[in-house]
Amino acid sequence: MATGSLIALTALAVHGGRQVVVPFVHNSKFETLNDQEHLKSPTLDLYFNLTAMNNKLRSHGYNDLASFETFQDVCQGKLDLLMYFIYGKETTRIKEIRKLSSLSVFPCPWSGRQHKQVYRGFQVTKTVCVDVGILKSTKEFSTEVLKGSPCIGIVEWRGNGSESTRASFPLPPTIHRPLSWVDLSFFSGTLLDIAHDFSSKALGSEFISVHLRAEAILYHGGTMPMVVNCLKELAAGIQQEQDRDQKNGKTIRKVFVAADFSPFGSRSGNVLLPRKNSKLLMDELNKQLVHESLVFFDPHAYNIVDTGSVAIVEINILISGSQYFCLGGGSFQDWIKRLFVRRNNHSYIDVHNFCTD
Repeated sequence: MATGSLIALTALAVHGGRQVVVPFVHNSKFETLNDQEHLKSPTLDLYFNLTAMNNKLRSHGYNDLASFETFQDVCQGKLDLLMYFIYGKETTRIKEIRKLSSLSVFPCPWSGRQHKQVYRGFQVTKTVCVDVGILKSTKEFSTEVLKGSPCIGIVEWRGNGSESTRASFPLPPTIHRPLSWVDLSFFSGTLLDIAHDFSSKALGSEFISVHLRAEAILYHGGTMPMVVNCLKELAAGIQQEQDRDQKNGKTIRKVFVAADFSPFGSRSGNVLLPRKNSKLLMDELNKQLVHESLVFFDPHAYNIVDTGSVAIVEINILISGSQYFCLGGGSFQDWIKRLFVRRNNHSYIDVHNFCTD
């Protein structure tokens, strides 16, 4: 989702002939750091091949990303404008405070969002709040908000969309085919090498991929007993495939498992309960399978500490399998399904869904 929001921001930048600065990354989050912090922090190239990403953006009419060093050269530690985008229910709160429901741009009305002299180490000239529920015109955004200011900071950007928690700016006419996060799957060569090394050593050329998203089940009102039952159904499906291997005289395929409740998995609050019961869940999966063939990726063996890096390695292991079993659903899992099908010219017949939305 962060990648999708970044794409939307590069589209918005096109309207004013601007560039978005390459974000710093930490555990799947994209963020801005101050001048001192950036010296020791990784940027987006920890996850993606930025040359390939910029080429893709430009080829579709988006503006590419600028380096933090370029930003510093131009802006010299100063922000002409710092923006707080106001989303969803927060817009109602502001209207109640100000009693002005028609204004889209205004001084931020409460402590914590009022003008700051310094933000993340940058000197700030002006601070404004922007109600994206009202402001949907890029022309008005340029003339009433940006006003030609060369160096802009955005405190929180949630991307474009139809929800009240997103902005609704139109795409510029230069974009002939909109991109989604699926189109920017140019992963870091280092992480791709790790995925390939692990797969070849621990799994072999033929294996079954399993992706568990317990948080998706709980998010939609499910319970832990429901997660356990879903695991039983999934395990029965895997066992059927392994029995078929055995019946046909083939080597029984190993099973690679990536789970959101692993220590390096999701950081969502919905995953706390599954993580607390992770041993129970894995024991349940093992108990259902006759063949002891479950394999997990160990980030420590490759000196990986960032959860975003782990996710990308696991994605590329998952899509290398001969079959893909998934539980829970969600946009992240949909992304992997599409990559799996695209990777080896599979069909969706090789995708087995359990308890998905």
